[in-house]
Amino acid sequence: MLSDRVSFDVEALASPAVHAALDTAGWIHLSGYPLADSGSGNALAALAASRRAGQVCSVGGGSFAGGNGLLSRLQTTRPDLVLVDRAEASALLSAGFATGRVRTAEELAAGLVSALGGVGVVTDGARGAAAAIGAQTLTVPASPGVAVDATGAGDAHAAGVLLAVAGRTWPPTTSALREALERAGRLGAEVAGVVGAQARVPSEASQ
Repeated sequence: MLSDRVSFDVEALASPAVHAALDTAGWIHLSGYPLADSGSGNALAALAASRRAGQVCSVGGGSFAGGNGLLSRLQTTRPDLVLVDRAEASALLSAGFATGRVRTAEELAAGLVSALGGVGVVTDGARGAAAAIGAQTLTVPASPGVAVDATGAGDAHAAGVLLAVAGRTWPPTTSALREALERAGRLGAEVAGVVGAQARVPSEASQ
């Protein structure tokens, strides 16, 4: 997982040690923070694009805002999986959508696939989450629970999706993708039910 924008510079990303480490990975996950950073984003996108056949690349977490060439970097990266929330997807795709109508999470997921290929997952708070793969889309309702603090819920949701699909053949079937969203929704709801990013959720407290 490449997540820390502070540690990334062009020379470091070009080092043989980085390429050797990445070459052994079956799955590479990029955070939105270094990809959106003007100092590291282009080099990181190029590095991810050079991955060998069979390596899966996912992108999610961090800040996905419009502008700063992020959509272009994502197109260079060619991610197999993109995980964003509704606001981030809207910002990324704003140039491709006509104004005047609010897009559903399912439409946004389909828009991500149209722009980037692969699989698009868009979280939509209390309305659940949507995903698109090829020409197929699906929506999963939010898991029940009382949300008191959304901090960390998106990261938990992304982790749930990744855990559910990383051990399976890629690309996932729609049924496997639905199961992944359901699992991720439960994790996100559990994290949203506690205050603060460092709070222990009930399943952790019982261990």
